[in-house]
Amino acid sequence: MAREINLRAWNDEYKEFVYATTKELWYGKREFGIEFSVGFSHYPTNDWKITEAIGKRDTRGDLIYEGDIVTENLFWDTTKNDIVYFVVVFVDNGFKIRDKKGRVYEIGLEPTIVGNIFENPELIKA
Repeated sequence: MAREINLRAWNDEYKEFVYATTKELWYGKREFGIEFSVGFSHYPTNDWKITEAIGKRDTRGDLIYEGDIVTENLFWDTTKNDIVYFVVVFVDNGFKIRDKKGRVYEIGLEPTIVGNIFENPELIKA
């Protein structure tokens, strides 16, 4: 049995997310299509930015998706006495977190989602 994959698609024009799983998108034994316009016919079909859930939940139990902005309890900017924000990215065949300076780390045990790159890009501006 194949793993069910959770997907999220952002539409720049309408500033909204649409969620689906591969189970909902399955159209046959060996193929599936990503068709986020089903039930959302007022959306254009060519402006989607599709991200995948990483298979992990944050401290509040929410699924974490590629493109989410998270904080980690282990990271704190001591020079500014401030929270450090990370973007969830797919790097080196796995999901990791990247800071504003481009440094990549493994995802820790207690990530907390604070936004995403589509709705809160100001959190990750260098």
